[in-house]
Amino acid sequence: MASKKRTATEKRLEKNFQELKRRSEIKERYGVFTQAMLEDLFDKKFEEKLTPVEKKLKGIDEKLDWLI
Repeated sequence: MASKKRTATEKRLEKNFQELKRRSEIKERYGVFTQAMLEDLFDKKFEEKLTPVEKKLKGIDEKLDWLI
C-alpha cells in the first residue's frame, strides 16, 4: 500500500487546522476565567480613573460647606 505524498499546501492547512483546534480547546477550558479576569481589570482601571474625580468632588464639597 503506497502512501500518498502530501503537498506543502496540505501540510500547511493541516497545521493551521490543528492550531485552530488547540486554540478553541483552550478558549473553551479557560473562557470563564479570562472573562472574570477581564472584568476585574476593567473594574480596577475604572476605579483608578474615578479616584482623582472623587478627590476633586470631595474638595469642592468641603469648599461649599465652608461657604454655607
